[in-house]
Amino acid sequence: MLKPGGWPGLVWNVVAEPREPWELAIADDSDEYNRASKGTVDGLTNRLEYLPQAELEFRRVDWEWELTREHPAAFLATTSMAIATSPEERTRAFERSRAELRRVCDAQGRAAMPVRHVASCVRWTPGPG
Repeated sequence: MLKPGGWPGLVWNVVAEPREPWELAIADDSDEYNRASKGTVDGLTNRLEYLPQAELEFRRVDWEWELTREHPAAFLATTSMAIATSPEERTRAFERSRAELRRVCDAQGRAAMPVRHVASCVRWTPGPG
């Protein structure tokens, strides 16, 4: 919803660059793609090439999400993969995603891990005319 006189804003949330060994263990190729295309000013400028760059304002906000063992499977369940595969394939994919984070959590002695994210925010303020 846009308040009167307000301007559109967009937010992309991406997993931050892995630093810790456990972060590297659960990282995947889509994270790297998202960081490059949605996590940087250059990436967002390319995505929004149809808008004049002088009218865009960028801001990055670091945040953490305590990811439990069930979160990866719950996320996968929201993707088109969950619809396009057989129930058996879905079950195997969900179990693999749970197992990856379970190994990390068990090794760290935790029920959840603080996965670092970056919110890449863009506000567009159209120029006059």
